[in-house]
Amino acid sequence: MDEAHELEADIAALRPRVDRIVATFHWGIPYEREPLLEDRAKARLAVDLGADAVIGHHPHVIQPFEFTAKTHLLQRGKLRVRFRQQPR
Repeated sequence: MDEAHELEADIAALRPRVDRIVATFHWGIPYEREPLLEDRAKARLAVDLGADAVIGHHPHVIQPFEFTAKTHLLQRGKLRVRFRQQPR
């Protein structure tokens, strides 16, 4: 992960230009059901710095998620996003 001051600068630069900031991180140990403590700390840091949501991906299994007072969802684990292309 970038240094905290780099993450803070990125979030601060984006904030006036967007409605929401979603931070994504590639972290975790494959097939471990619980996230690492340092990954939880990174997620909370991103929220504290102004991210509206944090998504962690890599472990290949679903891990716990949590809601905080500052964000919508902190998700760690397997994430699949599927977009349908609209016909033209």
